[in-house]
Amino acid sequence: MKRPRRVTLILLITGIPPFGFTVALLVLGSIPDNVAPYLTVAFVLVPMIVFLPLFAFTGYKYSMRRARERFAKLKNASCIICGERLPDAVRLRDLRRIQRPHYETVHPEVWRWGERWKKINILGGTVGILILGLATYQLATENALQSILLYAYVPAYILAVYLSQKREIERFRSHWKLQLSESLR
Repeated sequence: MKRPRRVTLILLITGIPPFGFTVALLVLGSIPDNVAPYLTVAFVLVPMIVFLPLFAFTGYKYSMRRARERFAKLKNASCIICGERLPDAVRLRDLRRIQRPHYETVHPEVWRWGERWKKINILGGTVGILILGLATYQLATENALQSILLYAYVPAYILAVYLSQKREIERFRSHWKLQLSESLR
């Protein structure tokens, strides 16, 4: 087992006291009024002053590292249908422009399908933002059940889009392989 890094130790040390204090409050019931402010400062506020910025920084650093790794994989991409090596993109915003000629000429049905899905996702994202706003309003007016149902829309929509796109890409890929095997005969 490798030794934890300094940042991990600081996060653990500053994250455990507020959690322990909250558990103690729930288990013990209440704390005498003259001691509560001092315990709150000692076990919640001071550790949180260190914990929250450090947690935000490490989360940001992790997400940037993951984004850089994902871009490195996308940059050296191959076609999702036929596996042909596509030109490298220097920037992420150039990726679609560089890959467009291959998909328009070799896989026009996939290109049209992708353009249609782009419009559907913009519409679905707009509706999702409106539903999240409505759900937040429902939560603010203490209508928790309706807000939970509305909040469930977002992951359900994302899952449905992901599964349908994955299934459609597999269908395009199998159709491509079938055409390729027929042309070789």
